[in-house]
Amino acid sequence: MSKVTQNEEKKATELGELLNRYGNVSTLGGQRAIVCNGYLPTREVLTAVGPVSVRVPKVRDRSGSGVKFNSACRRPETGLNLTT
Repeated sequence: MSKVTQNEEKKATELGELLNRYGNVSTLGGQRAIVCNGYLPTREVLTAVGPVSVRVPKVRDRSGSGVKFNSACRRPETGLNLTT
């Protein structure tokens, strides 16, 4: 399995855990407050092993509490995927 596929699987698992953790939080209208609203456009990031395609999920916090999705598979200061 390639490192790109492993990183995609890790991000999907982390996203699922985040959505489950906040699954009981809802808006006044009864909708889920934390939702995944698709993905940002795929982009290529240049790494030491060459270009890597990156898909970043869009997580929306309707409650205004500031919940954000930050994957452990990337460095927050640069946004680059880790390949180790």
